[in-house]
Amino acid sequence: MAPTNFATMPFLLRPLALLALIHAASATFTRGDTLIWNNTGTNFNDADSWTNANLLLTSHAPTFTDTVSFDVVGVTDPVVTASSATAVAGITFGTFGSGYTLSSATSGGGYTSQLAIGTGGIDANNVSGTNTISASLVLNMDESITQAVGGQLDITGPVVLGGTGGTTFTIGSPGGGVINFTPSSVELAGDLTIVLKDAIVTLPGVNLLNAVGTSASLTITGGGYMTITAGGNYDGGTTITDASLIVTNTSGSATGTGAVVVNGGGTLAGTGIISGSVTINGTDGVSDVGRIIGGSNGVGTLTLQSNLTFSGTLPGLLVQINGNTSGQLAIGGTLDLSNPIDQITFTGTPDGTTTYVLATYTSRTGTFDIVNYLPSGYELVYGANELDLVPIPEPATWLGAGLAVVAIIYSLHRRFLHRL
Repeated sequence: MAPTNFATMPFLLRPLALLALIHAASATFTRGDTLIWNNTGTNFNDADSWTNANLLLTSHAPTFTDTVSFDVVGVTDPVVTASSATAVAGITFGTFGSGYTLSSATSGGGYTSQLAIGTGGIDANNVSGTNTISASLVLNMDESITQAVGGQLDITGPVVLGGTGGTTFTIGSPGGGVINFTPSSVELAGDLTIVLKDAIVTLPGVNLLNAVGTSASLTITGGGYMTITAGGNYDGGTTITDASLIVTNTSGSATGTGAVVVNGGGTLAGTGIISGSVTINGTDGVSDVGRIIGGSNGVGTLTLQSNLTFSGTLPGLLVQINGNTSGQLAIGGTLDLSNPIDQITFTGTPDGTTTYVLATYTSRTGTFDIVNYLPSGYELVYGANELDLVPIPEPATWLGAGLAVVAIIYSLHRRFLHRL
């Protein structure tokens, strides 16, 4: 397969060429040779830069059947550049392979070539040091990214995720090393499930790949944490199960235009904005309950532009109190608490005098059935358009007010008698 030169291709045709590359990779990715970087040169596509692991075979430039390996003691040429569009079956950083930066060719501040990686994924076995991949990546198959304990892998370039028919992308491994998955942009080429395992994942706005022309959904699971920092336009909906999604966008919608469903063990939190309806489901009998948290550590507001519904068994709102502030939900539609078993839980200690606004809404049905750890001296007050945590006046305050009223009545009574 001849390499595609994106630098000479009209801009509008690049997404179509990328899809062709994805399709070819999806159809033909198989394990072939293992090519070892020989620490000479900087061109990823140069055959002279690689040694075939089977020394009986002549080496060649990487192709979609090959796994490429960086495992050389003492990196002399740390920056390796894919000069043209390339597809490989997988990338491995060996025990001694650290300190590399794998990039794509750029021009005018943008990337001009893509690097597609097959089912072999990215397997970083270095036990110290950091490798960085700032290439324009295509990860459109069922694949994983792992990092050994002691090492670190940073992925910072633009990424295309997902493929036709739905794909699963696993990042991290239990007890593994540090993976900072912070791509500069993310585009979905189809429905995608991300399995999070001990990885730090921060995504900018998630958008549909321009040439796809169909909807794409995002499912987050696996027990880890993901942050989305900007608005996106994917439209197939978002599902969170046994994982946490933190949204911090200041414009647009972090979860695109579709609905958001939080299942057992899932958490939705942050200070960002979500345009679609949000449903918090309860426990599934195996996982913990689904829950929503306004703000972060008792500060800030999570904005939901549509309805918020609690459903199932014990779905929850967790309220974090921090001094004279608390996390808050700003709901642009209905707060639906008609579910027979939903709950609100408090953490932190209020200051004793502040009235905390927990949620605002245009309308409400029902109330929370279970209140956990209600702060002493406070009560929940359900208003027409907001839910508040309000301090209860001390008995002495009530007594003082009552005596004042009695004194006023007595004084008026004496004045009346004096006039007689």
